[in-house]
Amino acid sequence: MTDIDNMPRAFLKNMVGMVVASMMAMLGIVVDGIVISRFLGTQRMAAYGLVTPITNLIMVFSGILSSGSQVVCGKYLGAGDKKGARRAFSECMVATVLLSVFLMGMLFLFRDDFCRMLGAVGKSAGLLPLASEYLLGMLFSIPAVLLLFEFNGLMRLDNDPNRIIVAVAAMTILDIFGDLLNALVIHGDMLGMGLSTSISYTIALGIMLLHFRKKDIVFHLSLKNLRFRELKSVFWIGSSSAVGAASAMLRNRVLNGIMLGTVYAVTATAALSVLNTIMNITSCTMVGLGMTCSMFAGIVSGKEDRVMARELVEITAKMALVTGAVLFLVFFPFARVITGVFAGADSREMAELACRGLRFYCLGLLLYAVNTAFINYTQGMRKIVLSNVFCILENFVFIVLPALALAGILDSDAVWISYCITEVVTFASVLAYVTWKNGRFSLNAEDYIFMDQKDGQEA
Repeated sequence: MTDIDNMPRAFLKNMVGMVVASMMAMLGIVVDGIVISRFLGTQRMAAYGLVTPITNLIMVFSGILSSGSQVVCGKYLGAGDKKGARRAFSECMVATVLLSVFLMGMLFLFRDDFCRMLGAVGKSAGLLPLASEYLLGMLFSIPAVLLLFEFNGLMRLDNDPNRIIVAVAAMTILDIFGDLLNALVIHGDMLGMGLSTSISYTIALGIMLLHFRKKDIVFHLSLKNLRFRELKSVFWIGSSSAVGAASAMLRNRVLNGIMLGTVYAVTATAALSVLNTIMNITSCTMVGLGMTCSMFAGIVSGKEDRVMARELVEITAKMALVTGAVLFLVFFPFARVITGVFAGADSREMAELACRGLRFYCLGLLLYAVNTAFINYTQGMRKIVLSNVFCILENFVFIVLPALALAGILDSDAVWISYCITEVVTFASVLAYVTWKNGRFSLNAEDYIFMDQKDGQEA
């Protein structure tokens, strides 16, 4: 189990591990975008972006199971109940397999319908076969995607943090090789790109499953006496991550629609796809921060220690500010270079649009980190309704409304600016809520721990 007695050291160690693992996992997606953009063209990049909401949908379920199981198992281990942790783990594994089969079947049978629903109709109907082919290839990765994200946190609780890094490193290398082989040699078009992703994810899952050959581990899969009582807590706690992913799915659908209606149409949609691909890199850093925060919050909640909770809030806030600042310094000055990587012979205009979008997005990175920390901390402390509300506000309401309101005036810039607006308004909303809750404005960590006062504990 993760030892958090020396919290600053333990937090940084776990966060770095999760960021590295998440970064490697996202590199495969980034490489897909780069290879498609440079070698397969703008139209295929637009088709790739069009199915982003489907990827978000898969992440809805991944978020439920990964964050929910991590917090529930962490709480049991924090209370010293290994049997309860094993039971929760086993129930989650069975639920994941059944859910994977269901999602694969739905995508296989109705992938064309999903693509039409996402905008591959009318003047964009030419994107339908391309988007459908990619979905067909990547749907086989669904079991591995769900399980890998679950294992990312659970392996750390089970003292095997390096395995996820090895597995994801292998996945990234194989995905890069497979993408280039498909684009330059096999010429398997979008189907080949999807299959390359599925193959690499499945091999990574195989590496992760070797963990269960070890004897000195907490989590063992047992199908005896399963009553699935823990799933209620897992799904409820994980609903915050699900709400965030679902909101992102709906957001991407709306923003794709706005882009298709702009002057640049398909080019603007492809530029948004480039920005979403780049955002996967920054987002995985935030995922590392958020998952570490929620995991530690789950353990602290099990210990019912206010002093430790206050320390966690202080450490998380500092790490959020540092993380946001570093990401800004990396991405803002080099925006043109980064988006230029996606520029093929016929997509330089797309790269320029994406560069403009990336710079607007970077303006909100510092607050994005702080908002992410707040949402994940409240999730770990089981303030689920509060966490869900802010997930919806940040990932959908505060970004879609400004984009829709400004679209007729600013064209594609309306979408780019909305990425910055949502972080500013979300942060202001957090401060307003805490001010209302405490009856005063405060930036003191004690006012943000969201833990009931216990007799004998320091206020």
